[in-house]
Amino acid sequence: MRAYSEVYLNDTVENQGKLFDFVAQSYPDMDTEDFIHTYMTGRTRKCIDEAKAYVNTMDAKTLWAYFPRRNIIR
Repeated sequence: MRAYSEVYLNDTVENQGKLFDFVAQSYPDMDTEDFIHTYMTGRTRKCIDEAKAYVNTMDAKTLWAYFPRRNIIR
């Protein structure tokens, strides 16, 4: 048995995809691939992987606003 429903997990993945699309569309001068790499290795993604509901339920624009306030993990 999984800790979270598949629908909940799919929503989380979809919101991250929308975040990447938002960044690509809103900031054409930004290297989207670099942003995705930074995001995937950062604390925001770590919070999602740790199933912290506060972060998992954020929409794309809220994730974008939240992301810069977090320190990057390397």
